[in-house]
Amino acid sequence: MLKRSIVTRIISIIVFVSMLVGSVLVGLVTLYVNKVLLDLDKEDLVRESEYQAKQIELRTQYSQSIAEHIASLSEIKNYLTVDKVPQQEDVLMILQHHYVGGEVFSALYLMDDTGMTYVSTSPDFVGKDYSFRPYFQKAVNGERSLYIAKGVTSNEAGFYASSRVMDDDGTLLGVVVVKINPTAIIEAISQELSRGSGRIMLIDNSGVIFFSTDESIQYKTLWPLSEAEKESLKVENRYPGETLDPLGINVPKDRWFVDGDFTAVEFLDEQGVDKLSLLGKTGDGSIYLFRSIQKRDLTYASLHLTEILSIMIFASIFANSGILFYVIKKQSNPLRIIESYSKEVSSGNFAFKVDESLTRRNDEIGSLSKSFEYMRERIRDFYKNMEIKIEDKTKDLGNKVKELEDTRVAMISLLEDVKEEKDISQKRAEELNKFMLAVENVSDHIVITDADGMVNYANKAVEKITGFDIREIIGQKAGSKQNWGGLMKKEVYEKMWDTIKKKKKVFEGEVQNKRKNGEKYTALASICPVVDDSDEVVFFVGIERDITKEKEVDRMKTEFVSIASHQLRTPLSAIRWTLEMLIGGDAGKLKNEQDMLARRAYVSTQRMVDLVNSLLNVSRIESGQLSVDPKATDIKKLASDVVYEFSKLIAQKKQKFDFDAGKMDKINTDPKLLREVVANLISNAVKYTPDEGEIEFRIERGKKDMKFTVKDSGIGIPEAEQKKLFTKFFRAENAAAIENEGNGLGLYLVKSLVELLGGEVGIKSEEGKGTEAWFTIPLAGIEKKEGTKEISPIFWKEE
Repeated sequence: MLKRSIVTRIISIIVFVSMLVGSVLVGLVTLYVNKVLLDLDKEDLVRESEYQAKQIELRTQYSQSIAEHIASLSEIKNYLTVDKVPQQEDVLMILQHHYVGGEVFSALYLMDDTGMTYVSTSPDFVGKDYSFRPYFQKAVNGERSLYIAKGVTSNEAGFYASSRVMDDDGTLLGVVVVKINPTAIIEAISQELSRGSGRIMLIDNSGVIFFSTDESIQYKTLWPLSEAEKESLKVENRYPGETLDPLGINVPKDRWFVDGDFTAVEFLDEQGVDKLSLLGKTGDGSIYLFRSIQKRDLTYASLHLTEILSIMIFASIFANSGILFYVIKKQSNPLRIIESYSKEVSSGNFAFKVDESLTRRNDEIGSLSKSFEYMRERIRDFYKNMEIKIEDKTKDLGNKVKELEDTRVAMISLLEDVKEEKDISQKRAEELNKFMLAVENVSDHIVITDADGMVNYANKAVEKITGFDIREIIGQKAGSKQNWGGLMKKEVYEKMWDTIKKKKKVFEGEVQNKRKNGEKYTALASICPVVDDSDEVVFFVGIERDITKEKEVDRMKTEFVSIASHQLRTPLSAIRWTLEMLIGGDAGKLKNEQDMLARRAYVSTQRMVDLVNSLLNVSRIESGQLSVDPKATDIKKLASDVVYEFSKLIAQKKQKFDFDAGKMDKINTDPKLLREVVANLISNAVKYTPDEGEIEFRIERGKKDMKFTVKDSGIGIPEAEQKKLFTKFFRAENAAAIENEGNGLGLYLVKSLVELLGGEVGIKSEEGKGTEAWFTIPLAGIEKKEGTKEISPIFWKEE
């Protein structure tokens, strides 16, 4: 009883002194740790903010590079240079290729040099004028920037990167705009705050909050805006419908950048809460990142560490007290130690050894200790041998079990693979049967070859069109002299092979072939290369359609038109001359009513002559009989003469006609053909421009060609009808309502004659606003082409 009281008293004193000293240490450590952790938290917030700012900068730079890449593509430049309708789908596919399902970008769209959107991955943007947006204006000036605004179409905050499209001469063609998906930017800052609760904001360079984890403060300002800043944002229509009220933070604007970007600042927010915040630029300064966190959340970690330290100190005190109590008990009662040894042995633990201080004793405890140690070693050896035998047996059994399990898994996997391959093979066989059934029964000639052009497959139409048996074709080179080809010049085949093999593009065109019996035929051919993932040609698919009969019918139609026109022109000319004589008084003076009727008949006859001449010109062009006779031609004089011929009609309609040609060198071209083209376009402009309207006629010299442009303020052409402008006998509905005497051959002849002159032609028009027609001729001139016929004049008289 005495021993127990002394032990308890000693342990109590030690525990009290230890707890007193520990409490003092905990207080001192708490103060120091609180300061150190607060400084570390500030550094961590700065590093996290700098990392997030860098992620935003990388995403915006990537978006700008996408805009610049698209703007450099030749397909985009061509689309903005020539008629847009035929290339609309191609350009849309380019934009959609970079669109990648909206994960990075909300929309990609292409505008012309006026800010009008023509193509967009989002249909809502098409036809909209965004010329008021600074991202369009800056791109036009060649500036590279990131623009932030609330979309007038999408009604959501957006990030815009833009790049201008320039042609080879440095002329502005349009602007490519990449609207970045806000999610792509937000992901850069959406990682969970590392400590406590807080909020993150993105602020533009005007101080407007356009994103925040607290949605209630979106479109507010971090500090009050000046009246000039508010007016600038209103003019840009940057945040339509938003009041842009200040948030109410009590820190002056200049305070944030005293020590540089992302410096921690302690402040009271709009609700009076003590917070730690950071504000810094990202990238070029278009976006600012603002982070804030309550100070009490930062100090929470130090308090938590203090609690842990206190627990550890007091736990150590109690542990030491227990050890001290154990030592005292050991010295006072060695028999308890031997008792504990016996419990360890009974539980199967033989790793300990009896204390030598007990075995060296010369009393009963020493003898008992020695006997216990001997027993422990004997039992340990017995158990050790038994464990070795059990371990060997267990290991052997485990190996066998593992082998069986591996075999079972392998068999299951093999059976699954066999079933999957069987299902795939069956599905492919069904798809192949459907394809074969469809291809075998089409009327077009279809062959599939390997990468060297050797035929692997041919459908039934091949036998019907060429006369060759399929067995004669398989394994042979498609279109060679041995089967249905070899009739055209070597250059044609070389060009075709270069297109499909090297350029890996589709070849389309008319070809001359022969049947097995030697009969020649004309075919419309299309050869498409099929490439693998490495962009290597795997095989070719060739499709031919026999158009011999269509070509023959077209030839007969052209000959009929030519013969009929020739037969009509002679009597019409005689009628016209007779009417001229009557009007001129050669048969006596006519009465007023007679003179009026004669003049009407003369006008109608002249229109018939013009129609016959137009039909003759069409037949001569299509039959290849029209000659091309280039001469050194004074372009400015030729154009001036044509303008003079229309001066009387222009004066009658009181139209303003602006002609600008500048200084022009002579060009080796056919003056008759060129005169007909110029007169046709000016005639259309004068005819379809109302009285007192405006017409511009410009001739500009480029690097390789000369461009003629006729622009009017007339009735324009409906967009739905513009794709038919250069076809035979087509007239727009609004044009036919104004002038019902046209024949619909004018623009068809213009396109045909311009192509004979080696140039290109195009038209841009908007209904009710006017039309701009242009064509080019090469400065290098053209070669003479022999023909049996010359062009029949319509807008000019032969000298």
